[in-house]
Parts: sequence; structure tokens; C-alpha cells
Amino acid sequence: MARNIRVYAFGIILGCLMSYFFLRRGEHDFTFWLPEQRVLIEISDSTIYSAKAECELECSSIDKKSIEKVLKDGDVAFSKSSTKDKPKIYYVEGESISGKAFYFKAKMLPRHSEIIEIRLSAADGQSKCDC
Repeated sequence: MARNIRVYAFGIILGCLMSYFFLRRGEHDFTFWLPEQRVLIEISDSTIYSAKAECELECSSIDKKSIEKVLKDGDVAFSKSSTKDKPKIYYVEGESISGKAFYFKAKMLPRHSEIIEIRLSAADGQSKCDC
């Protein structure tokens, strides 16, 4: 009986150590299987910008590098997204390189994704543009 408890405890400790080293944040990030990361990867694979989104980029002083940054570590707001419609439209929130909070909407098409709207968040205000 005592031997069984020792073997069980050894297995638990070994499993905890392996989980710690494999799943810790650092150079390896194993969150790629989560729905949010899968959506961000799918959007970033082949992204185009609508004419309206290009205009809003200029108007809001947000560059495409900020969009790329958000596609790496942004948040997908599934509650604000239209995931049951065809095509699906995802609402992605994040910060620009200069620290402005913004969001964009990406429409998922069969061969690519299209960013259709880019807006500054309410706290950072919205610049006046005629897009």
C-alpha cells in the first residue's frame, strides 16, 4: 500500500514538473490551440484592407504594424463578433504601438480575411473623418 502511494505521488510530481516546463510562458507559447489564437492566426494568414479601413487607418494615425501587433497579442471579443453569420465577422481589440486602444472588425472570406472597420476605442476618442 505504501509503495502504491509513493509511485502515485512520484507520478503526480513528475506530471506537475513537466506541465510547468512545457506550458509556462516564455519562448514557447502553447496557447495556439485556443479558439482566440486560432482566429487571430486565421486572420493574419492572408489579410487585405477595405478602402474604408485604409481611410480609417490614416485618419486614426494607426499603422499596419499596430494591426500586426494586435494580431499577435490582441483579444477577440466573441460576444461582439458575428460568428453565426456567413461570412463570419470578428471583433478584435488591442493597443497600437503608440499605446492607443482600438478595435477592428475582420470579415472571414473563403481565401482571405478582410479588415472592414478600424476605430479608436471610446476612451481614446474618435477622430473626425469622412470615410
